[in-house]
Amino acid sequence: MIRERILGPSTSNTLKGLVLCADYYVRDLQAYQRAVDLLKYGISLSDDLFIAVPLICEAFWQLYDKNADSVRFSDVSDVLGTIVAAINGRAWTSSAEHCLNDEWFRDLVCLLFVHLVDLLCQVTSTEDEVSSVRQIVDSLVRTRCRTGDGRTLLHLAVHPECWIKHDDHCDHPWLRTLLPSSVVVGHLLDAGATADATDVGKNTPLHTVVFNEPETSPARNEIVDLLLQHGAHVDAANADGRTASDCLSPSLVFNHVSLKCLAARAVRSFNLPYRGTVPTTLADFVDRH
Repeated sequence: MIRERILGPSTSNTLKGLVLCADYYVRDLQAYQRAVDLLKYGISLSDDLFIAVPLICEAFWQLYDKNADSVRFSDVSDVLGTIVAAINGRAWTSSAEHCLNDEWFRDLVCLLFVHLVDLLCQVTSTEDEVSSVRQIVDSLVRTRCRTGDGRTLLHLAVHPECWIKHDDHCDHPWLRTLLPSSVVVGHLLDAGATADATDVGKNTPLHTVVFNEPETSPARNEIVDLLLQHGAHVDAANADGRTASDCLSPSLVFNHVSLKCLAARAVRSFNLPYRGTVPTTLADFVDRH
């Protein structure tokens, strides 16, 4: 507070001091609430404190591991709601000063969103809290945030480890939690997340989960069912020409392939000319097969 009064609430030294204090309290679980309150206050002061969000997530998950009942729903929802409100509509701007223009940090923020939703679901206990989760996730989906390689929140929710394995910055133990979770995926889909969104490799969330999650995983089967129920195409091809149907049972594929999809695959298989002959929307559909 002394730094804030002398230097101002949004200067770098004020924010740095706040983070250092919060980091000190995080190390003592008995002072966890003080750390959370400090970080919540700091995030409300300046967007530049987004860099402290991994710290507050670590505090949440450390306490959850020690005593899950001590994690307050209101704290997690306040933090997530504040961040979403701050970036909604302007998260991926071209402003050079904004920390969200750092691609690695933007990727981390996307992953943080998914893990905070997961934590919210873990500590939800009342119908009012369930309704609050739906509202927050709805606002979150409207940010349309993506990682640098085009993955959506849904891609990360079905297989968060893909970020961990390919990033040298990853040193946060809370990134290895209970995800993937069909509950989180269900919330995202109900809020309007696009089941067939593609990344730069033309992988949909369905590609991501069937290519990376073991067949014995209960979450995998639940997530596949959810994605298919929300319109995911089982035979959409990625940039390598692979389809999710390559890794699914024939009976499941048969139940979710339409005549339109079969026709599109036939057009591609026989290299029939279609671009410029059929409407653009139909040609785009054929392209995906």
